[in-house]
This record gives sequence, C-alpha cells and structure tokens, in this order.
Amino acid sequence: MPMTIEVHDSTVLLRSAEGDNRLSSVVLDTWDEVLDRVEGDDSIGALVSIGDAKFYSYGLDVDVLAAADASVGPYLDRVLALLHRVLVLPVATVAALNGHAFGAGAILALAHDARVMRIDRGLFCLPEVDLGFDFPPLMSALIRTKLSPFAAQEAMTSGHRYRSGEAVERHIVDTAVAEDDLLDTALQIAARRGNKQRGALGAIKADLYAAVSAHR
Repeated sequence: MPMTIEVHDSTVLLRSAEGDNRLSSVVLDTWDEVLDRVEGDDSIGALVSIGDAKFYSYGLDVDVLAAADASVGPYLDRVLALLHRVLVLPVATVAALNGHAFGAGAILALAHDARVMRIDRGLFCLPEVDLGFDFPPLMSALIRTKLSPFAAQEAMTSGHRYRSGEAVERHIVDTAVAEDDLLDTALQIAARRGNKQRGALGAIKADLYAAVSAHR
C-alpha cells in the first residue's frame, strides 16, 4: 500500500508510505476510504495528512495524463472530487508538508483547513503555467478562495517555488517548524481545532466554499 492509516485519539492520520505520493488511482482509492470513514464515524474529530521523505505530494499521475486516452477525463474528475471532499469535510483537517507540494498536491494541501510546513526542506509550487496547463474551474476557485488575491495571482501566473519563509509570509501555510516537530505540531493543531459540532462545521464550510462547490 502506498499509504497507511493510523488513529491518534480522535484524529485520523493518513500517511504516505513511499515515493512522491502522486495522486494515482491507488492513492485516490485510499483517500476515498479514509474520507468515507471520517464522514461515517462521529467519534472522529480531525484528519491529518502527511507525505514521505522528500514529498508531500507531487501532484497528478503523469502516466495517466501521458496516455491521453479516455481514462484522463474520469481520472481528473476523481481528483477534483477529492479536493472538494477534503475542502468541505465536517471535521478539522491539517496538511503536514514534510516535503515538496506541487500542482494538484499543493492544491490538495490548500483544501485542508490548516497547513504546517517543514522549515528546512520542501517547496510549495503551482507549476501549471510552466507546463502549459490551465486550472480547471474548481481548482482555480479553490486557490483563489484559500489565498489572498496577491498570493493567488503570484502563485498561479509565475509558477514560483515557495520555501517555508515565503509560504508563511504569503499565508500559504500557517506555520513552519523543524522536521522533528512537524507531525506533532500538525496533530496538536488538529486536536485543538477538532471535535467541533460536525453539523455546524459542515454547514459553515459549505457556506464558506460555496463558490468552489459551484464548479462541481
């Protein structure tokens, strides 16, 4: 399995087990399993995701894209569905950026309520402009909802690679910490923000992100 699922008190931890954690069909299957579990279990108050080694997530599965066949459309639909489900999940969500977050992997991090970045390693980047891709409307709306107008414009049109200091300054991430403190910090934020009334939190997120949901 490319990802493992752990439970820490009332927080579910989704951890990449190996590699660059691209959003392959297997990774998407695991995410769907976790989100089904969180949505169906009222005892769960938070979700934390973390990558492996140098990568949080390197984005889309290039093998699917390279095939340029009928599988691409359904695959992209699954990715967009994942982003939306994380965005409106009725529990606290925290992304622990242990390494590079690129493209759809960076947007997945933005779909979480909070982000913690490793201070000494890893880049946050939306490289689509350099790769010749535009952003599907749901992705564009999500980025523009989560980032300030300046940060969204800069990140989307320049493909800039943000290190931790710049990412904190632009409010792309909430904080940056040493590698040894990364997961503990993410779990602490999850515990602090978790265990809210799920119906209320879900309704609040639905209202906050209505402009994104309109592109489902």
